[in-house]
Amino acid sequence: MRAEDKRTKINNLAKEKCFLDPCFLHYLSPMYLLRVSQKVLFIFNLCWVLGWVFRILPVAHWPDFVIKTILVCGWILALPVGIVWYGTVLILLYNRKIDFGRIPRWLFIVNALFLPIIALGRLL
Repeated sequence: MRAEDKRTKINNLAKEKCFLDPCFLHYLSPMYLLRVSQKVLFIFNLCWVLGWVFRILPVAHWPDFVIKTILVCGWILALPVGIVWYGTVLILLYNRKIDFGRIPRWLFIVNALFLPIIALGRLL
């Protein structure tokens, strides 16, 4: 069954049963979730960079909760989320379930460069 036929069938079912708005179904698609999670991963990577800056420069004027949030996102979440995200993308690309052209390439490359840097940064 083609993707367009699936979308049409889901939209018709949603209109008949009124359980979901067809516009809302776009936000549940795997490509949308991958693009959003890629942007979240980029924010975690930026938090990791800020964490390194906090180790070098004094940050006495920053609120304590901001520093803790940045450190948790950068030092704890960036590496596991990156490994899970790239593992998922590689599996989906291998099975041809997603289209690589719809993923922003610059963001994919930047996040891919951050992954080994963060892994090595954990050792330092």
